Order: sequence, then structure tokens, then C-alpha cells
Amino acid sequence: MTVLAESADARLGPGRPALFGTLGDAHTRLLAGPPAVEGAETLGDHLRRLGPLRLPDSPADVLELAQGGGILGRGGGEFPLARKLATAAAAGGSPLVVVNGSEGEPASRKDRVLLGFRPHLVLDGAEVAARAVGAADVVLYVHAGERTVEAALDRACRERLRSGCPLRLRMIAAPPAYVSGESSAVVSVLEGR
Repeated sequence: MTVLAESADARLGPGRPALFGTLGDAHTRLLAGPPAVEGAETLGDHLRRLGPLRLPDSPADVLELAQGGGILGRGGGEFPLARKLATAAAAGGSPLVVVNGSEGEPASRKDRVLLGFRPHLVLDGAEVAARAVGAADVVLYVHAGERTVEAALDRACRERLRSGCPLRLRMIAAPPAYVSGESSAVVSVLEGR
């Protein structure tokens, strides 16, 4: 999947921190990936393509960026990401970011493709969400038996940890059932039910 979009950094406005390093043409950026690569993209290739993730210092600044970006959820309800992050940040306790890569739609392979070939793109998003809500832990929730995805995420997590990633990353296998990716099913699995 290749998507060409206007630079997110250019839309942030003057004086706003950029999330990614400079990549040549400031007006366009290849977001989902370069032409096909063999296997999952490495952290080195990811950093050469997008540059390092540069997060604002405070969770409030990340929430402000999310608000300004107008990003909506893709689960059908189009729930604003900024509102979801702000609610989680205000909830207190020990926040946890869950990357739900256990799509159950029989004809859909989008999660598997993205996690299997561009895992660092997903981990960048998880790191942004973790900063926004003050989380130190990220769970990668994927269907059991998805060997390509499991191998790509395992390697990506090891690369991140070796590079000094401040998060605790762990993978949890979802039951191979159609509804296992639904939010209440995810919570049940994470709670050991």
C-alpha cells in the first residue's frame, strides 16, 4: 500500500514541533512505504525513509497535535483520535497502549500487511499514543499463528529496544476467532478471561 500525502509537518504551522525528520521535499512524503521490499522493513530503512520520530516534550503538546490533525478512527464510528487520547490521559491509573492488529474481517488483510511489512510505522504510532497518555507499556495484539506478522513484530521490537526505545513492548496472541479484535474481546484477553 503506497500513499502519497502532503507533509504532516508542513501543516503543523510555524513554531510547531515536527514529528519526523526532514526528508527532502517538504511538501510531499511517502507515508506507507517505498516500492515493495523483501520482508519487513528494518528500523534502519524506516529511519532513512521517514527520519527519526521527534515527539514533543509534553503529553499536552502531543494531544494538541492530535487535535489539530483531525484524525478519525477507521472502525466505522469515525471517533476522533484526539478525544480518545485525551480521555485515556485523564483516566489516571497506569495507561496501556494496545495496538489491535487482530482484524477479523474475513476478506481484509490490511493489518497483516501493515504489521508484516511496515512494523516500525505502527510502532511510531504506538509511541506517539504512549506519549499522549503517559503510558510506558505497549501491547501488540495479533492473531496467533500469523507467523509473518509475529516474526516482523518480534524483530522490530528487538530493534527498537536495542536503539533505546523507552517503552516496554510485548506481543499477545489473540484467539483465532472472528470477534477477537472487537474491543471488549481484546480487554477480556488482556485480563486473562
